[in-house]
Amino acid sequence: MTALEKKAIDVLNSKDKVFYADMVSAVLVKLGTVLYAEDDGVLIYIEDETYYLMASDENAAIKIATIIANKGIKNGELVCYHEDFAIKEVEDILGIKSFPHPCVVCSYLGGDYELDKRLDIRLMPMEHAKLLADTYGYYKSLPDGIEHAKNAIGKGRMIELLAGGQVAGFIGTHPEGTMGLLEVLPEFRRRGFGSALEKALINKMHSEGMIPTCHVYDDNFASIKLQQSLGFEVSTRKIYWMG
Repeated sequence: MTALEKKAIDVLNSKDKVFYADMVSAVLVKLGTVLYAEDDGVLIYIEDETYYLMASDENAAIKIATIIANKGIKNGELVCYHEDFAIKEVEDILGIKSFPHPCVVCSYLGGDYELDKRLDIRLMPMEHAKLLADTYGYYKSLPDGIEHAKNAIGKGRMIELLAGGQVAGFIGTHPEGTMGLLEVLPEFRRRGFGSALEKALINKMHSEGMIPTCHVYDDNFASIKLQQSLGFEVSTRKIYWMG
């Protein structure tokens, strides 16, 4: 671990271990490059995907946003802004807008789960890419959704649960390292498969050195309740995705 990476982790953990766990995890497994790490903020760049931005105050937010602006935001890249101040100033500097819904950060800081050995949970194979692209809502909305699905499967980010030889559901991690893509097919719902998939992914992320986290819309109370039931801690503050 480099001195800059250690500084980033120290700063983030000293501020809020729950709220910044997603950023800490990205540094731990080297998903991206730490571009800035001082007491007033941290900037992490995951190429072709995301800038993670943490700032201690408005001046720091403006300074770090300017670093992003000078480096440039490529087509398709997003900014995950971990503060609720200077939002307009950051948007203006970057020339982008926040998405309509802010999110809370749900972080699992506990140990591994003991999984039900009767359940057939495995890595999703490439032959199920079309199923993923046709079922997961975001991929369905994209003209190249099948390529996103193949990328996620190819990088080992997706797991699936089989019941009676059929795919009953799946879950995975987004490119920035957070949990998501959870889907249980209608005919298999209300059987605990969603929770089982989350538990399996938690264990998988632990084995890879990651901290299990997810971003949930602040008004998605059902999802927040599910995360809490599984032992996730929910941030009192919100993050803003921009693009």
